[in-house]
Amino acid sequence: MALPRLWRSRGPAVRLLLPLSWLYRGAARARRECYVRGLCRVQRFSAPVVVVGGITAGGSGKTPLVMHVARLLAGRGLSPGIVSRGYGGRSERMPLFVDAGTPALECGDEPAMMARNLDVPVVVDRDRPRGVRSLIDRKGCGVVISDDGLQHYAMDRQVEIVALGGEGSMGNGYGLPVGPLREPLTRLDDVDMVVSSSPASRPGWFAASLRIESLQRLNGAEQCPLEAFRGRRVHAAAGIGNPGGFFAMLAGAGIDVQPHPFPDHHRYGAGDFSGMRDAPIVMTEKDAVKCGGLPLEDAWYTRASIELESRFDNTLIELLKI
Repeated sequence: MALPRLWRSRGPAVRLLLPLSWLYRGAARARRECYVRGLCRVQRFSAPVVVVGGITAGGSGKTPLVMHVARLLAGRGLSPGIVSRGYGGRSERMPLFVDAGTPALECGDEPAMMARNLDVPVVVDRDRPRGVRSLIDRKGCGVVISDDGLQHYAMDRQVEIVALGGEGSMGNGYGLPVGPLREPLTRLDDVDMVVSSSPASRPGWFAASLRIESLQRLNGAEQCPLEAFRGRRVHAAAGIGNPGGFFAMLAGAGIDVQPHPFPDHHRYGAGDFSGMRDAPIVMTEKDAVKCGGLPLEDAWYTRASIELESRFDNTLIELLKI
């Protein structure tokens, strides 16, 4: 049984494997306690770190949230930078500073997308603390945003923000490898802010939604509103953590969606689109950074943004105390 399918099940296979989940949960709790109690060394920095992470494996909307936080802090004159592990990137040069021309296959799709959309330094480093220091020392960043890394407890942080995925993101509610949870749900009680697609029901929780602003031609400058595809049949391709959410957004706009899910961080080739020549192709921007240059004539990608409650911004600034 493939993991994503297993994570949605509570059947006999899951019950048989539950001891593995208990072992993982115990190890995760013990590891965190080592840092909380000072038994393991925490690396500290001369500038505050904001971690935007998740407690589940797979997509939870972290990247749009990271971009929102970066724009907010830049607008307040706080000179932010972003550190990412660069999952899927092939480069062995670390730290790797990413700019708009860095190939996604070198740095990873998410850092490439952020560098193309933001006017803030982006660095990829599998050693996150080293990446944080490189942003502070070499780029003069006054605050560092960690794209993921909630469980990287060796890295000190001033603010923890958890992005919760959409409906069903918690799967069967069990921990890895039987379910999608990296940490128990009780971990949410310890973080500073939780961003969820559901209505905010607890202190420190904030409602959010993703909105598709426009469509951009993959290999061209043409843009058009999403409404231009209303009533049309399209091939929707998505290699993200929650492709179903993307397909639902398009369908909700009145588009006839033929879904084509791919694994998260999928490395595309022309052959992946061989059966999609009879209708326009629509993909996410995260997919588009890896597909530029492929011979796709009628292909588009979505430009999306996250909409948050207005109190989110003020709360974050207050927590930073800078």
